[in-house]
Amino acid sequence: MAASSMSLDLKVRNVRDVDRGLRAFSKRFGVDVNFVCADQLRLWVKDLIGPKVTMPAKSVKGKAQIADDLENVLAPVPPGAKVIRLADKTLIKAVSGAVWATEAGGHTDSESQLESVHQERKLPIRTSRGRVRFGRPEYRSNGLKIVPKLHAQQALYRRYRRKVQSRVGTLKNGWADALRELGRYVRASTKIPAWVRKAPRVSGTASTGMGEKGGQVSATNNVQNADVMYRSWLPTTRLKRYKDIRGAMWKRANRLIAQFNAGGV
Repeated sequence: MAASSMSLDLKVRNVRDVDRGLRAFSKRFGVDVNFVCADQLRLWVKDLIGPKVTMPAKSVKGKAQIADDLENVLAPVPPGAKVIRLADKTLIKAVSGAVWATEAGGHTDSESQLESVHQERKLPIRTSRGRVRFGRPEYRSNGLKIVPKLHAQQALYRRYRRKVQSRVGTLKNGWADALRELGRYVRASTKIPAWVRKAPRVSGTASTGMGEKGGQVSATNNVQNADVMYRSWLPTTRLKRYKDIRGAMWKRANRLIAQFNAGGV
């Protein structure tokens, strides 16, 4: 699967007025005009790292959510249970005496297959916040309960769960990497949680530029399929904001300019 990323770009409108105001602001306070732009980008990316846009709020909560979500598409075979592979299904007989079956190909000893099926099945059933809450329901066939999940031995299942849980915070860290690229423009008050910094590192980029013909600020998160994840995760109101982020960010810049022009800064 080819990797994809999420790039959120902003181009300035009313270039001459904004450019003139930013340059006047820069001259009065002795700061680079790019600093003013970058500070707005810093606030924007900080919002993206926050839990209102990118879950979870804490590492422990994220790991618990993953454990719950996995159970909607995968299932561990109970300790001591007998696994009987048939042509069209797999029978599982628990020590307690309970018996159920999977669908064809519903049992695996391969971690790569476990991951492949997990990725394939979770995408169509994500909620608006990225949770995998709704797996296929159990049903009965010829008097036998059918559990339509991919089963794996408990040790394998738990190993794979730990592997997925170790990725908690990766999406946030992609934005954090973009934030780091702002370098001297990032204020000390922009704190990146320690657990996010410890998450797998995926590159992100950020850039700013202002000139006579206008300018642009840009942040990119290079986490694989980040664009797909945000399309399904963001509530409608947040999605609208980031589709037209121009208004949200430049409202802040224009407020500074207005305050300056009125002598209130």
